[in-house]
Amino acid sequence: MIKPVLIHFSLNHTHHIGKIILLILLSISRANAEDIKIITPRLIDRGRVQEDTNITDHILFINNSGKVISIDRIRSSCGCTTTRYSQGYILPGDTVNIAYTIRTAGFRGVIRKTITVYFKEQNINPLTYTVQANIYQLFDIQPRYLYFSDLYYNPDTTVTEMLSIQNSQDKSMVINIHSDSKLIKVTPASFSLKPNTSKEVVIAYTPAQKGYHLSYITVKSDYLAKPEVKISIFTNVYNY
Repeated sequence: MIKPVLIHFSLNHTHHIGKIILLILLSISRANAEDIKIITPRLIDRGRVQEDTNITDHILFINNSGKVISIDRIRSSCGCTTTRYSQGYILPGDTVNIAYTIRTAGFRGVIRKTITVYFKEQNINPLTYTVQANIYQLFDIQPRYLYFSDLYYNPDTTVTEMLSIQNSQDKSMVINIHSDSKLIKVTPASFSLKPNTSKEVVIAYTPAQKGYHLSYITVKSDYLAKPEVKISIFTNVYNY
C-alpha cells in the first residue's frame, strides 16, 4: 500500500509563493498592456458639429509587441460609421492608421459612436474607441411635438407649452407660424430671428373639444434647406 506523502508549507513559504504568482500575473498583464502603444485617445471628442457634416478622422496606434500581428476585423456600433483599413501584416514598430467617417444626417444633440479593433492574436485585447460630438442644426425647433394630456373640458381657460426656435446661421431669419386649429394660439406668430439666437414661442390651447385629437402647427421660414417644419400637437380632453 502506497502511503500518501504530505507536504507542509510554512507561512513563510506560502507568502513567498503568493508573491511569485502575483509577480507573474503582473508581468503578463504588463506585457499585454504594452503590446499596443496608444496614440489616438480612446475617447475622441469632436465638439460641436453641424448636422449633415461628415466627421472624418484617423485612429493611430503602434505595434509594440515585438512580433508581427494582424487585425482580424473592425466593428462599429452604428451603420452611420464606416472605417477604412487596407494594411496587411503589422510589423513590430509599425504605426496602424485606420480612417473613419461618421455621417451625422438625422442626428441632433450629443452622439457617441464606438469603433472596436479586434486582432487575430488572442493574447492581444480588442481596442475600443469612442467618438463623441454635439450635433447642431442651423435651424432647429424643440420639442418636435407637444402633448396636452389629461385636460378637462373648459372653454374659458387655456393651457400653455413653450416652443424654442434656434437660428445658428450667420444671417437673420423670418419666421411665420400657423395653426390648423382655432383652439391653438401661437404668440408671437411672426418675427425675425437674429443670427445665433433663439426665441421662445408660447403655444396656448383651449380645451373646448372633448376627446383625443391631433393638430399641427406649421413653422415657415426663409431657411432654404428646410423652409417648412410641422410640429404635431396631441390633446386629450375629458369631461368633468
